Amino acid sequence: MPLDKLIKKLETDTSNGLTSKQAETKLKEYGPNNFQKPKKLWVIALITEASALYQVYFAISAVCLFCYMMRKETPQPVHTFRNYG
Repeated sequence: MPLDKLIKKLETDTSNGLTSKQAETKLKEYGPNNFQKPKKLWVIALITEASALYQVYFAISAVCLFCYMMRKETPQPVHTFRNYG
């Protein structure tokens, strides 16, 4: 965007800046120019883990665990080496 259009869009003056009235109006409209507090680590982890792919992985894991726990027989060890002699 060209500088002159940006100046008009922001309703400011490059040499003088905003007037007191403009600054007061923008303060009421947009609020103070402050940084937001950083989010807590557990909130960031929850947001990250809440993605759809993690939800699918969790659901599949829960179904597998449920099926394993519902088995009535004891799993038998698999013998890979047989004695043919």
